Amino acid sequence: MPAACFGARGESELVNDIVKLIKNSGRQEVNSLSAQFATRFNAKIRASPQTPYGVDKRNDGSFKKWLVHCGFEVSSVFDKNKAYVEIPATHHKAPERRHAAHDSWPAVGEVDVGQICREWLRGSCTYKNCKFEHPPLSAAAAAGSESSTLPPEETYRPEDPWHAAAPHNKTIELGGWRVRDGDIVDTVRNELIRVFGLRGSLRPDDALHAHSLNLQANEFGDAGAEALVEFVVANRIRLDQVRLFKNPGLSNRAATALGRLYAEDARAPPKELHLTHCAVDTQGAADLLIAIARRWRTAESRGSRPAKPAYVRLDNNPFSTADLEDRLNAAQLFFRKGQDPMNRHRTLCEVHAGGPTLIMIPQLEISHRSSSSRGRRQWQAVGAEESERSTLDKYLDDSGGPSPSLPSRGRMGVQAAPASSSMTPAEAPVDSAADCTGKILTIGSKVQYHDDSSWLGTVVGFDHKGVSLVDWQYGQKAGKRTSAGGRFLRVVEEEEQEEEE
Repeated sequence: MPAACFGARGESELVNDIVKLIKNSGRQEVNSLSAQFATRFNAKIRASPQTPYGVDKRNDGSFKKWLVHCGFEVSSVFDKNKAYVEIPATHHKAPERRHAAHDSWPAVGEVDVGQICREWLRGSCTYKNCKFEHPPLSAAAAAGSESSTLPPEETYRPEDPWHAAAPHNKTIELGGWRVRDGDIVDTVRNELIRVFGLRGSLRPDDALHAHSLNLQANEFGDAGAEALVEFVVANRIRLDQVRLFKNPGLSNRAATALGRLYAEDARAPPKELHLTHCAVDTQGAADLLIAIARRWRTAESRGSRPAKPAYVRLDNNPFSTADLEDRLNAAQLFFRKGQDPMNRHRTLCEVHAGGPTLIMIPQLEISHRSSSSRGRRQWQAVGAEESERSTLDKYLDDSGGPSPSLPSRGRMGVQAAPASSSMTPAEAPVDSAADCTGKILTIGSKVQYHDDSSWLGTVVGFDHKGVSLVDWQYGQKAGKRTSAGGRFLRVVEEEEQEEEE
């Protein structure tokens, strides 16, 4: 009897409905079934990460292949492109009762193959009242060896978890091979077969997981990148790192295509993507970062800790960082300063959606434009050797260090401004945090605890997540420094100034 073969959600119901239709109306043409069930097939089977079918493809024969995988009998093609689908006539019904002795099983050689539960043979049958027989495995194996009526069934490995890492020796090293658009797929396929020791062709159910795909300094362009992504997605290959730097032929099309590696129906996406020294402009960079951020918002956490952010290199590309910020802001994604895990002495920019960091982009430094009335930030690409210290660090050095009355928070990596300083919020580094009314929080902002005017304090810095640090002068926390989310604070300095005037 046909049954679900991939374990996708809703697959069993779809198979049962097709079986019911064929039982009631007789054999059906593939085109007729496709017209009736195509919408459900695309929503349940194509869109599932457990199946090898491309979510963006249509009319590629996937529906017919899926019917065969599920156990339907599909006739040979006639009248150019027609074929019938029916339930196999060789199906054996389960016996109504076992042998007379309830605890005894048929002897070896007496078991009918059609009566044996296939799930039992694979060790995965969990039905207490299964209608098929569950004989000892020795009898089942002997019966299977004496008959060829049991068709071979493909097995599909379960998807590996998000945080699983491939061995470092599973690296596809093709840097500097002068690979071009026309031969990139064949070159990568042959190297995968060699590295993983495969025999024959590459199949989606091989579930390959490579540590790195290195294609830096080659001669392919956008067409080659699109073909590569199509090959990786179709064969469900998982890559922990993708290195495509120093390929000047890669532009917006390539960046948009690489975003497919981060689609919801793909396997766990690359944790590192190196795309420096290419030709990606603002639109391509925005499309890629938005695709990565959306996938990372669904990443598996480790207990109470969020997933490690994606590490993306985009420096030395001809895009406008100010325009890139505007495009990401429109998608409810924001920037803030962070620390590069690859080099603790170097800062980077982080992409977030108001919570944990989703993407880390090294080699990008924040500079603040004093001429902007809104305090909008401008991002500039710099080399690792040219990285500058942040505005706050420069300020602390020029002022002779932090005041003893406001001890530095070494664990958070934040230092307080001197108490004697007349530094105004406009001169302080601007962070993306805002108070409950939408006003930007800056170092030096006078705040109160929401609507409680008895709680008054000063913002003295931000932690690594962008949460403001407040030294409280009045209220229950007077004399203490605490972290406080912007939604719990209200800027009061401007209101006080208006009252004085």
